[in-house]
Amino acid sequence: KYIVWPFKDPKLAEKYGMKAGGGVLLYGPPGCGKTFIAKATAGECQTNFINAKISDIVDMYAGNTEKNLHKVFVTARQAAPAIIFFDEVEALGGKREGEQQQHMKMAVNQMLAEMDGIEGTTENVLVMAATNMPWDVDPALRRSGRFGNTIYIPPPDMQSRKAIFQLECKNRPVSRIAWTRLALATWGYSSADIKQIVKEAAMIPWEQEFKTGKGRQINTGDFVRVIKQRKN
Repeated sequence: KYIVWPFKDPKLAEKYGMKAGGGVLLYGPPGCGKTFIAKATAGECQTNFINAKISDIVDMYAGNTEKNLHKVFVTARQAAPAIIFFDEVEALGGKREGEQQQHMKMAVNQMLAEMDGIEGTTENVLVMAATNMPWDVDPALRRSGRFGNTIYIPPPDMQSRKAIFQLECKNRPVSRIAWTRLALATWGYSSADIKQIVKEAAMIPWEQEFKTGKGRQINTGDFVRVIKQRKN
């Protein structure tokens, strides 16, 4: 709420000395919806969403990474209110120690300068980042005023797993499915895992109809078969 509210009612936020923007670090196991949450936040805030791909920013030639990073922030400021999202941020903002290459250390320094507003104001620009390894993110980036807000995104709980199964099956021909049974059988699975299970379960009757011309709906047994194969 402290992230969304300043964007939705900036005048009220200003009354209490709050500003839209800042930094949020999402961390947790892979495939648990960190990118989806970032996009949903942009939708809730009704802001522009800039997906800053690390592969497009990091460059082997000295100075180019910092320039690419600066361009991302310039674009966000011009499009403000906006949300910048960095996935796998540890690849860009890793700890500045040991044998890390000098140009990557400069990239971290550039990131710090951008988030501190040295290169231009960051008001109305929210910087969101995701990582599976928060311990690898430079401590200077994790302090207050930068990625001071850290949010753990856990694997989906039972009700969430059930909802993901139902959502992924929404536009597929399914019979009466034992949703609760499937949710119980996928404890510890990520949302990406469940999405893949639904896809593989749908392929079973699809393949049968393709070969025989006789169609049927996806049933609970198809899901159980796929889940058992994954556990073996």
